[in-house]
Formats: sequence, C-alpha cells, structure tokens
Amino acid sequence: MQKKLSCLFILVTIFCVGCTQITETAKVIWGSSTADLEKARKEAMSKTFKCNLEECFEAVSSLEYKAKNKELVAEGVFDIFIKDRKKALMVVMGIKGSESMTEVGIFFTPPSLNDISGSTRIEISSLSHLAKEKCAGAIFTALATKFSEIKPAP
Repeated sequence: MQKKLSCLFILVTIFCVGCTQITETAKVIWGSSTADLEKARKEAMSKTFKCNLEECFEAVSSLEYKAKNKELVAEGVFDIFIKDRKKALMVVMGIKGSESMTEVGIFFTPPSLNDISGSTRIEISSLSHLAKEKCAGAIFTALATKFSEIKPAP
C-alpha cells in the first residue's frame, strides 16, 4: 500500500508540475541547462558571416583544445561542453583568462527569408562579460579569416 501511494504521489507531482519543468530541473542538476545562457542572449555579442550553418559550426568547433599525449595544445581557445547541431548551439568552457568552469553559449542562427541567404548569425552569450568578450574575439577573428563578415545595413 505504501509503494502504491508513493508511486501515485510521484505521478500526480509530475502531472501537476509539468514535464518541461522536470526536464529543466534535471538539466540543471546534470549541468547541461542552457536557460541562463538563453536569457543572456539579449546582451550577446553577435556578427553575421557569409557561410552556411554547417560551415560556421565546423569552423567554431575547430577552435576546441586538442589533446596530445594528455596535454593540451596551445592552439585551442576553449573546451566544448555541449555541442548540439539540431539546436544550433554550443556551450564552451575553459576560456583562457577566465574561470575554467565559466560557461559561454554560442548560438548559430540561419538567415530568415528576408535576410541574405548563405549567411549565419553567431551570438556569443555568457553571465561573465570577460569570458564572453574573450570567446567572441577569438571566434569572430577565426571566422573572419575564413568567411566574409556581413555588416548590418545602416
């Protein structure tokens, strides 16, 4: 009887709270929630480049630290914590000069119908202004060497 009541209580709680809240809570506990980075997007640093989403995603991925005999090679800029192609986002950490666990969100947005086709907008967000600036500087510099930047119309 006690087990049945416990199970019933859990099911009622899930129904009342909703699956989305439970999923987000689990992500926070697990450490993979991007909710704070999504909120910080309103103050994100952004640029648009003449490349498709896949090309930009790969170019940014190439900036990850590379391990050689269990030692980091200096060319990398960050460690990729989350890499989600379907959601077109990355979460990176380990940016030089900032706390190693500081998260930075990198959001890739393909053009809308009114925008220039074949371009991708990159938004860099973080709760740390320093980490955001360092990461954005490295990413935008690397992308500018491969793709042309599309300046917004005045």
